[in-house]
Amino acid sequence: MIHEGPYSDDFSGVCWNSQGYFMAKVAGQARKKLAVGKLIQGRDFAMLTEAHCTPGTILSYRDISGTRSWWSCGEAARAGVGIILQETFLRKFCLAEPEWLEVEAGRLARLRLKGPCGVLDLLVAYLPTGTRRRLRPRGDPHQEEKEEEIDPTLSKQRQQLVTKIRSILDPSVSLSVLAGDFNFASDHHDRYNRNTGTFTGDKDATEQAHWTRVLPQTVLHEWY
Repeated sequence: MIHEGPYSDDFSGVCWNSQGYFMAKVAGQARKKLAVGKLIQGRDFAMLTEAHCTPGTILSYRDISGTRSWWSCGEAARAGVGIILQETFLRKFCLAEPEWLEVEAGRLARLRLKGPCGVLDLLVAYLPTGTRRRLRPRGDPHQEEKEEEIDPTLSKQRQQLVTKIRSILDPSVSLSVLAGDFNFASDHHDRYNRNTGTFTGDKDATEQAHWTRVLPQTVLHEWY
């Protein structure tokens, strides 16, 4: 029996900030692949951020045995996201070829899977990094702290990507699973400054307010 609408069966996945999955050195790349191979054991898929993939490295990449992967390029040393799927899980979605949508290259992508148990959307995100915080000059713990200069557009970029996430969610069509690095603190106690001994999570209050407004729990529920 074919179920039309959101996916209704079991799944298990993992998300990992790989900090350069596509390493230039062969030995480093092998270690990263081994780590992902272990992470995905007993799970259906893995979502990777900070993959640092380029069109060239993707062409030369060989999938981990028993898996298939999709990638969205950032730069050789920045961003890049991907999804690695177990072939056994992929076989459950036989009604159409997987649809890979790069919403924003290297930052946000969606893999849509259609099978007898419904439609499953896997979304992986890596929002721009950058926080406003006070730093001591390197090498001088006694010198007065100064405010780090941060490009004010970073906050806007994160908010724009959150809005794009909302634009590709449709609960009436699919079950969406979102994972990744959102790179802002959602609570005052989520970030701690060891130099001053204070919590600084409220520096990202603008992003959190935008997230709550655009993605309330009636639209997207957080899992712990």
